[in-house]
Amino acid sequence: MKKQKKLIYTTNIVLIFIVGFLLSIILYLLYNTYLNQKIILLNTIISNPNLQAIKTNGSHLPTEEQIKTILKQKFPALKINKIQIKNNITATTAIITSNDFKIYRGSVTLNYLLDKSVLNQINLNQQYVPNQTWMQQRGYDGLWISKNPATDLEKNLTNAFLSHAEYFNLPFYEKPEFNSYEELLNFLNPKTKSSLTNFINNYCPTYINKLKQLMVRFYNYMASSLGKNNVHNVLKWIDIAQVLDADGYGHFDYHIQIHARTLQCYYNAMGNHSFYTGYSYVLDPFRVFFHELGHMLDHFLKDNMHISISNKLKDFLTSKIINFNNWPSLDKEKIFKLFHLSSYSFSNLYEVIGEGFVYWFLIPNELKTRAWEFWHEFLKLYLPKSN
Repeated sequence: MKKQKKLIYTTNIVLIFIVGFLLSIILYLLYNTYLNQKIILLNTIISNPNLQAIKTNGSHLPTEEQIKTILKQKFPALKINKIQIKNNITATTAIITSNDFKIYRGSVTLNYLLDKSVLNQINLNQQYVPNQTWMQQRGYDGLWISKNPATDLEKNLTNAFLSHAEYFNLPFYEKPEFNSYEELLNFLNPKTKSSLTNFINNYCPTYINKLKQLMVRFYNYMASSLGKNNVHNVLKWIDIAQVLDADGYGHFDYHIQIHARTLQCYYNAMGNHSFYTGYSYVLDPFRVFFHELGHMLDHFLKDNMHISISNKLKDFLTSKIINFNNWPSLDKEKIFKLFHLSSYSFSNLYEVIGEGFVYWFLIPNELKTRAWEFWHEFLKLYLPKSN
């Protein structure tokens, strides 16, 4: 009996020892797995900080999400939720740090280039639906197919141009050179400043504040694309004419003649017919003036950079059609014709940039189409920049 008790006692002691030993191993493994992880230096896991190109869809800076997506693709072992990007993302660099010092330590400066082109290429193998707000207000009025028999392919491409914009908040410039209308006036040379002040002071009072904001936007766009010092050469003065055989003229010596009636409060209502019948691109009280500013841009690019806007635009539009060579019935000229959004732009090649510019610059969000995205990318990113 005593021997049996002793055996049971010994067995229990051994079992307790074994259980304790196994439990110690389990606790040790758990500790090393979850509580005693080896801290990793970020530069050992992000071994190559050059991310090459980041596509931003028209934005001037990449987002934190875009950067993290590329990091995860290049370094699958990286725990994305354990890192953060400091609030100093630039057009070429971003600094990565840890948000959990039990996992990662140190920092890495990433390098990259930006691809600002917009993901909006046209695939003619799919059927496109035009922006319904545009169709309710304009339909196909003023377009090439409104006066010509159109094939199914031509109509589908037209609908693609008219399809609803996906990226309607694309920025007009990277950073403001002018933060207010007053700051802009102080920068302009005396003749331009005097004529612009006179022009705005004679405008319909209802629209004056909005016009000042638009002029700041216009000059910020010009400074961003052409260089701040070149903005003096785009528009030299504005002349209000009481007698003129048109609403406005953009002259080759960089001055605009604008008919006095276009500054009046009643003029916007008079222009409704032009928009709804397809004659003009936009329904806006400033459409004539900004149409002429488009001509000023056209003159500057031709005179100073020897750029043919129409030829560049044809090449750009062709590049936006996936497998363009698979559609033999389409050529650059046909695509260019289908891209016109008003009957006035067919007057001559000179009017293409005026109408396109005013559409890009003034159209409200609900009427923005893929054509607006194309104009934005063309004017902001595709055309060469001047220093």
